[in-house]
Amino acid sequence: RVTKTKRFTQLLQLFGFSDKANQIQQATQLNESHKFNVVKAYVEYINRLWGALTGLIVFICTILSFYYLNKNLRIFIFTLLGFLAVFFNALLGAVVVNSNLIGGIVTAHFIAAFASISFFLIANNVSDEKNHW
Repeated sequence: RVTKTKRFTQLLQLFGFSDKANQIQQATQLNESHKFNVVKAYVEYINRLWGALTGLIVFICTILSFYYLNKNLRIFIFTLLGFLAVFFNALLGAVVVNSNLIGGIVTAHFIAAFASISFFLIANNVSDEKNHW
């Protein structure tokens, strides 16, 4: 956890978020051990299973979108953007857990989730009746 936190704060500093990086570095509670909580463990496990299912579905959609590469490029592009947003959000989810739910990171995680959904909705809406999936 300490190594992940250090890498993440270096990344934040690289992108100009020095204040947030310093806040995370100063948060000593991030390195403390916590008492096992069965409810939180199951919530996290279900969340990971749901994320894995989402990743599998999104991967399949992305593979299937190659069909539209020459027919309707916008469908392919928005599906690919949705796939990338889901992938980024999965990485961000790991940071959320590692950071003990620091506010700004949780908010970014939610925004990335809505961006993912939006890209797939746009991909669906740009398709015409003949190419509707």
